[in-house]
Amino acid sequence: MTYGWYPQHRTHGPEEPGLGVVVHQGMPLPEATAGHRWLARLIDATLILALSLGWALTCAGLTQDRGLAILLAGLGCVVVSVLAGGLYGVTASPGQLITGVVSLQTHTGQPVGFWWGALRYVVTGLVPLWLAIKLWEALTGGAAKSRGWSRPVSVLHRSIPNSTESRQHR
Repeated sequence: MTYGWYPQHRTHGPEEPGLGVVVHQGMPLPEATAGHRWLARLIDATLILALSLGWALTCAGLTQDRGLAILLAGLGCVVVSVLAGGLYGVTASPGQLITGVVSLQTHTGQPVGFWWGALRYVVTGLVPLWLAIKLWEALTGGAAKSRGWSRPVSVLHRSIPNSTESRQHR
């Protein structure tokens, strides 16, 4: 039974019904289990997070200028994402190597490619970060002040404490 747009490359194998098989360099490769795929992603994400955090802390320690440290840390995160995504694209990311999986284009059986992998990692890594920063800015200050969302708030007692009660609570 064939599957997909390119039946010569992706078929269901009799040994694993329901799982797809991609042909790569003349060799059929069965689809990896969800556990292996997620483990590879978690290993890659942990590596990216560790390298980005290490770079950010290094930048913070090297300069006293807070703005420059944030700029260098942000650029470092982009560089780490590009490199890790590029490794993913050429099937050599640490997660793929450790778990024994490989990411290939389904219809051709070829690797995704350095730049497509890099783009995927940069977008999936930085878009949620950008959204979180924008949400934080909107709710805590920055642009929120001009929109009237940031109003001063005080936390008060529900009743006026007696002078003797307030001395006892101290």
